[in-house]
Amino acid sequence: TVRVPAPEIPGLQGQGEPVALARFDFQAQSLDEIPAFQALFSLWDRDYSPEQYPDPCQTARDTGLGCLARQGSRRSLEYLNRPAILRLTDGSGQERHVVLSQLDGDRAKIVLADGETEVSFATIEPYWFGEFQILWRLPEFLTDDKFYEGSAGRQLWIAARMMELAEKFGGTEAERERIKRMTEGEQVRWYQELRGLAVDGIAGAMTVIQIRNDLDSSDPRLLPRSASGKG
Repeated sequence: TVRVPAPEIPGLQGQGEPVALARFDFQAQSLDEIPAFQALFSLWDRDYSPEQYPDPCQTARDTGLGCLARQGSRRSLEYLNRPAILRLTDGSGQERHVVLSQLDGDRAKIVLADGETEVSFATIEPYWFGEFQILWRLPEFLTDDKFYEGSAGRQLWIAARMMELAEKFGGTEAERERIKRMTEGEQVRWYQELRGLAVDGIAGAMTVIQIRNDLDSSDPRLLPRSASGKG
């Protein structure tokens, strides 16, 4: 059975005047899977045509993006910091989806078939049991970019980012130089430990997403730039 929705939580709007956030309406504001993916692709300025390419993740790869499916919590969403499709289930077992484009406290901006609206995230949570999907920008060594192809291209891509990260997080000059002298795998493990990621020395999806977050990429973000520490 579905959990009882929490009461509406006041938000702030205009000149600091409290305004009750709207409740999420499962029937009116949730989407089927295909429209949900179309909405998510639109946030990345891409089109998804299921008639031509039934698999949305293949469309993502063809346009320089990757799909990432996870089971987690609100904290997981905030950590990845990308717009997400949440899989929802109501009390009758009906499965639908909501596209979360921004999250700021309890204020959730969601994408509908005809635009965007804001609702209380607390009133979405009773229908959400942790499943979500995001799109993320593939590193150039995983795309058709000829400059970064092959293992040499991967090493070049990682080395360049690790130089920037060493400058940002290395602290002392001696520590920055120590990081720069590390092997590729050692540098990746250093960064993964820094960011609380699984430490395996492999620049996979979770690691690349965090690298882009830390290096202030222009990728769509779930959190407001000020809240996520980006300019």
